[in-house]
Amino acid sequence: MANIDTSAEGLALGSGKNVSHGVAQAVGYSGSLLAQKMAQTLDLGLRMVKSAEQVAVDPQLAAAQPSVMAKWRAVVLAASRGADDPLAKAYGVEHKCTLKVGGVPMLARVVAALEASKLTGPVSVSIDNQDKAHEALNGHTSSVNLTASGRSAPESAMIAVRGVNSFPVLVTTCDHALLTPAMVQHVIAEAERIPADILVSVATKETINAEYPDTRRTYFNLAGTRVSGCNLFAIKNEEGLKLFDAWQRLERDRKKPWKIARALGIMPLVLYLQGKLTPKLAFELISAKVGCIVRPVFMPFAEAAIDVDKPSDYELVQRILSTR
Repeated sequence: MANIDTSAEGLALGSGKNVSHGVAQAVGYSGSLLAQKMAQTLDLGLRMVKSAEQVAVDPQLAAAQPSVMAKWRAVVLAASRGADDPLAKAYGVEHKCTLKVGGVPMLARVVAALEASKLTGPVSVSIDNQDKAHEALNGHTSSVNLTASGRSAPESAMIAVRGVNSFPVLVTTCDHALLTPAMVQHVIAEAERIPADILVSVATKETINAEYPDTRRTYFNLAGTRVSGCNLFAIKNEEGLKLFDAWQRLERDRKKPWKIARALGIMPLVLYLQGKLTPKLAFELISAKVGCIVRPVFMPFAEAAIDVDKPSDYELVQRILSTR
């Protein structure tokens, strides 16, 4: 497995380094006006990181101190994809959240994992059909706050998080059927350790393939480090919602490639195609673009990257749960 520096210092691209020179050198043309312009933006983001207090914290802090876990609230995104949801159609259910895995509806599994993590309740569930939420939870909704979903996942996330009316907040999805308290504790421990506005959980291909070599995931190749998303977001403050706002804008333009390209900018594309877009630099560029500090959390759990999004995922999750 690649040796990935996820320390606050490492994520800041190294204390004392000249970011302008580093970016220009990465794309192979030092002094380029384009590189300098992007680097000026990155310098601002870097100063924001450097201004944060760098304190060494035990990585198991969240697991060791219940008071840390109790600071956090949780949101579950559970809206349906509609009548054409391939998973619901394949297994004859009206709403994905009611689909049983290991004999338990997916939504109930996720809520139970969050409640076992000792976060501050109630868990907020963003859903388009509250009757289906009651069905999935078997009527046990006294400790759950049901909120109306938006028109998309990022919009639903912003509505639900603002409805919680406090930070920090952990956001996940109802199809994260293999979620465990250990995963939640790891994300929160890292969120407490790393200065950021929002943290995005990812798992490397090496981590996933070590346990499930035959599973198919979507990977982003960041300079040789292949990562897949884990549907776990740790939002530490209001600024962190800027990432969801940017995601929402991209959703609106998903059928207009030229708008997406313009929004992302040429620099990330050039670096990606040259194989020079490292995880560290990727998150710096994202931070500069969306206007808040975004950092990754590398998950040591292969199951963290396995959501129930299609029939093959469902069969895999069923096999995994049958061995527990």
